[in-house]
Amino acid sequence: MSKLFDFDKSEILVYDLAELLRVYLNLGQTRLALFFFRYYLQPLTRNPLADTPADSEQDADPVLLDLETSEGSLRRLSEISLVREALARGKGSTDPSSTPPIPQ
Repeated sequence: MSKLFDFDKSEILVYDLAELLRVYLNLGQTRLALFFFRYYLQPLTRNPLADTPADSEQDADPVLLDLETSEGSLRRLSEISLVREALARGKGSTDPSSTPPIPQ
C-alpha cells in the first residue's frame, strides 16, 4: 500500500537551470569583489627582507602588482560587472525610503 504525501506548495521553490547558473556566476564575482575590496582597504605590502631582485617586477603577476596599491585594487574592482551594476543602481536612488527592507 502506498502512502500519500501532502506538501505545502507555498514552501516549494522551483529554479530554472539558467537562474542557478546566474547565481553561481554572481557568487564567483562577489568572491572576487570581496577579495579586491580587502586589498583596496589594506594594500598588499612586500616583505622588505625578502631576497628578491628589484627587476623581478617584470616577471611579477599584474594582479599582485595591482594589490600593492588601493588604486590598483579599485581598478580591478571596477572590472567586475556585478560591482559596476551595483554602483550604477546606487547612483540612481538617493531616497532611503526606496531601498528594499532587510529580510529577517
